[in-house]
Amino acid sequence: MKSRLGALGRELALHLALPRRRAGTPSVLFFPSQGTDDGAARLRAYAMARELTALGWRTAVCPKHLGLAARRRLVRRFAPDLAVMQTARHPLNRPHLFPGLRVVIDLDDADYIDPVSAEPLVRALQDSVGAIAGSRSVARFCRRYTAPVTVVWTGTPPSADAPPAQQGRPPVVTWAASSPVGSPHEVALLAQVLDRLAQRGVDLRFRVYSDDGSEGYRAMMARLVPAGMPCETRAFMGYEAFLGSLDDVAVGLAPLVDLDGFSGGKSFGKVLAYIDRGVPVVTQPVVDHPLFFRHGENGLIVDTVDEWADAIVVLLADAAKRDGIAAVARADLRTRLSTEAAARLTDRFLRALLP
Repeated sequence: MKSRLGALGRELALHLALPRRRAGTPSVLFFPSQGTDDGAARLRAYAMARELTALGWRTAVCPKHLGLAARRRLVRRFAPDLAVMQTARHPLNRPHLFPGLRVVIDLDDADYIDPVSAEPLVRALQDSVGAIAGSRSVARFCRRYTAPVTVVWTGTPPSADAPPAQQGRPPVVTWAASSPVGSPHEVALLAQVLDRLAQRGVDLRFRVYSDDGSEGYRAMMARLVPAGMPCETRAFMGYEAFLGSLDDVAVGLAPLVDLDGFSGGKSFGKVLAYIDRGVPVVTQPVVDHPLFFRHGENGLIVDTVDEWADAIVVLLADAAKRDGIAAVARADLRTRLSTEAAARLTDRFLRALLP
């Protein structure tokens, strides 16, 4: 009974906080896949709702814990012109559960690779009035089942404080994957790159994130890092702490190898954090990266193992070069990879779908 009353109390507070209807103001209700601690939900739902409010929308976000009955009450109370449902990972992010609601599907990952997610995702797309995709490859999949479809890269709010200069940073090279154990193709590539660097005697310290203390993680690190190379791991942490942890990093790696799997649906992910905190990025000419990165200007684009190793050596040897590349990338982030930039594209797309 106590938990039931608590849930009703939270729902009532949500209803009381809903913005009032205003004549001529379009409205959109977001259904995130997770809570505010999840990167995609935080940036593509919660942050997007705030940005669209500044662009003249009446917005609200449905918390992930609300059940179906509560969600339907929220829809009736808010009466949105459109709803944006983020992926189909949440079991209630299904347009057919809300008859009459005009739903746009927002998909920023290759969920269709997972057989468990594929069927509900296809049904959700078929029942939608359009889709927002996080990359070109995801957009191609969405267009099989719905139209119109647009590409909106995941953006991030740039940090208010400038990152520290590269001069004086230790030679830390990082791979900030959210699930390194689940990325065996990328592990195999980086293992070859690190082996080349070890053979050359390059002075560096390699850092990997999302250490869960498991035997699987330890085994992955043993495959990845050559014997004798200084390395460190960091446990999974909140986003603000993660940003702060990058302030002593010299080079950020963004390998994408498994293009027929989940890597093929990636856009920028942890690259956003690298750029925000002044870390020059080394990546590959795959997915949408060539549309943003310009080799030698705002990042380094490489292909072969030797090119990866060469790029890391060049950057570690020249702090001024790192600062220059990072500064251009950070300026480009504001204009092309910020939540403000993403909101402008989303605003244009959603307005075209208004009833």
